[in-house]
Amino acid sequence: MCRGIVESDANSGGTGISSSINSGIVYLFTSTYVLIIIGAVFWYYRSRSYVKDQESKRKIKKRVASLVD
Repeated sequence: MCRGIVESDANSGGTGISSSINSGIVYLFTSTYVLIIIGAVFWYYRSRSYVKDQESKRKIKKRVASLVD
């Protein structure tokens, strides 16, 4: 039934429900990729800061070890 309504609206040249459904499909399609990209960027910057923290901790341990020796 829904398919018939959309097809008849599209064939008659209407811009009602068929364009709304198409917009909704495009929205759902793009929102998935946008969320994946945001998650990837967040993960990337988080992992960079983790590596920097580990490097600074390693430098501090090295300095302390050189003072003890």
